[in-house]
Amino acid sequence: MTNKMKLPSILALIVIIFLSLSAVSASENIDLVTNATDSAIDDTIAISDSNNDLTSGFDDSNHEITDNDLITDTNDLDDEITSPKESEKIGSSNEEPDTLSAEPIVIDSSSYLQYFDSDGKIKSGTLKDGDTIKIKSISDKIFTIDKRLNIISDDGATLSNCLIRLVKGSSGSVLDNLRIVNTKEKITGSNYYLS
Repeated sequence: MTNKMKLPSILALIVIIFLSLSAVSASENIDLVTNATDSAIDDTIAISDSNNDLTSGFDDSNHEITDNDLITDTNDLDDEITSPKESEKIGSSNEEPDTLSAEPIVIDSSSYLQYFDSDGKIKSGTLKDGDTIKIKSISDKIFTIDKRLNIISDDGATLSNCLIRLVKGSSGSVLDNLRIVNTKEKITGSNYYLS
């Protein structure tokens, strides 16, 4: 080969190598972005409630919450949110948590109706954001939480055939050390299904 033919061949080879390396580098960047997006999506947790008709294959009959479960995502709220504007208000709350009550408010069979009505809704003026309620062993009760509360129980306490509903206003609530055992299909005297 002559020198005139070697120069264009070498230049063509260099251009091909450069283009190949650029394509491989761009492909790796796309993979990194895709993996980062996938991992962000995988961290999302949603809890759905289809009109309290639980027809999925889950067996919730003996569920124990032992870690601090912080409810902060608007997807964790019950289906009582009726418009996107309301859910934006919940999700964008940057309020500081209220100070915790000095002593937990004890809820048992005899004090339940002092704080909750017969449908399980919090009675007006009884509980405020930041309060801690300690639920003793209790059965066939509904707790519809619409405030930011800390909900705990004693070791060994069991909530039998009970339902805790977190609805609009409960964002930031903490559930700790709750043992819920549901053996019935429905809570006595209510329209709520447990299984």
